[in-house]
Amino acid sequence: MVTLLLTRRQKQMVPYIFNAKNDCKIVDRLVHHVYQKSLSEFLNKLLGLNHADFEGELGQIIAAKQKQVIGKLIEKLGSDEIEDQLNATTLLSENIENREYFNIIAKRENLTQLFEIAFSHVNEECRKSGLNVIVEVLNVFIEKHRNADHSEEPKKAINESEDYEVVQQEEPEHVESPEEIAISQILMTYIGQLPELLSKAPNYRVNCAMADGGLEPLGQYRLHLTRLVNLILKFNKDELNNELLANDIFRNLSELITKHPWNNFFQLKIISIYEEILEHSKDAQFRQKALKSSMIVETILGITESPSFTFVSERQIRHGYMGMIIRISNSLQSAQHNQEVADFLDNSGEQWSKYVKGDLKKINETNNKKLGGQEPKAPGPSDEEEQTFEPMDSIMARFSNFSERSSENNQDDDDDEEESEEFDSRATETRVSITNQSTGIIEVEMPEEETEGAHFSGNIYWNRKPVFDEAEIDLSDFE
Repeated sequence: MVTLLLTRRQKQMVPYIFNAKNDCKIVDRLVHHVYQKSLSEFLNKLLGLNHADFEGELGQIIAAKQKQVIGKLIEKLGSDEIEDQLNATTLLSENIENREYFNIIAKRENLTQLFEIAFSHVNEECRKSGLNVIVEVLNVFIEKHRNADHSEEPKKAINESEDYEVVQQEEPEHVESPEEIAISQILMTYIGQLPELLSKAPNYRVNCAMADGGLEPLGQYRLHLTRLVNLILKFNKDELNNELLANDIFRNLSELITKHPWNNFFQLKIISIYEEILEHSKDAQFRQKALKSSMIVETILGITESPSFTFVSERQIRHGYMGMIIRISNSLQSAQHNQEVADFLDNSGEQWSKYVKGDLKKINETNNKKLGGQEPKAPGPSDEEEQTFEPMDSIMARFSNFSERSSENNQDDDDDEEESEEFDSRATETRVSITNQSTGIIEVEMPEEETEGAHFSGNIYWNRKPVFDEAEIDLSDFE
């Protein structure tokens, strides 16, 4: 009901909620009871208000209170109540793309508090919530910077020796923002803890048909850590990349590949990490060191020795991580235009070359086969010629011709109806004129047709009422 009132009676409700006389205690109580889902949704409505829509002091009060709420929600991530953590995480994640809220969360003190919750808190659920918000912050920050880089227009320079302009793709100097500096420095502090956190498995097991005693899960926390590594790579900063190498992060991830063959979400993050290293990394030396320290080739060759999983019934299926292994193998082969990658694969030994020419080639051929045995027809030059578009003038001319023909047909139908009516009127006449070229007009007298029992035809006879004289009828016999 209150949410409905806020939507329909905003001018009355907003001044009442953000009342400076009572220090906006209503908003404070909403934050205190954020564990209630309905109240957290109402609080989300208040965070979605645009303070610029309200004039004077009210707009300033709304803006100041909204910033204060964001800070309190970050504190709620460290609460012992799981509902507080979940709803606070949801509110921060949904509003993080708001520039004003992002600037608040990305402040050094708030980021430090988030990292302390994510890496050092006793409660595992608190660590998950804090790490989830950190990942969202980094993701939004990287996307905004990449969009800003793509929006830069190329600068034009005049070639002095020629009379034409040459467009030079000059990269503008990158100026680090305060948020970027704070994020980089804090990441440098906490990257050293990643190996230990990645090696800690959850203290429970999951029942699964793939393992008799249960399956050791990867867990959401380690999945978020893997995503964090991927986002660190997207920063493309030498100091961060070197810190990842110094702590053997990529080797730890390769060990997790073999331990968790059925976690598709983790495998997608691993694929994204190697695509970032092979395709987007600007440092050739880092690329070579990362591939060597990850032991990815040894991991791939070890996995392909037993690509199938056998059930107790001796039925076999392909291992869950084989799709990821094939994807990374093809990415390595495609990246050999980089000399450091080509040298790395050449030094991997004969076993890698045998795998590429044997198993990898067969699997790629199988995956590229079309279902049903039908090969799609490749578009040729004749197909392009056939796909020429007809000018609009000819199309409109066809429509006009069609409308003219339709009107002519309607006129002909009207003439035919008039002729048929004249023919019917002439047929009813007793005298018929017949034209003969030799004799001219011959008049013929048509005799009238005599029908037997003509007085019985029609409705006149059958609708007649009997006429009799009551005096002639003797009713004594019926008494």
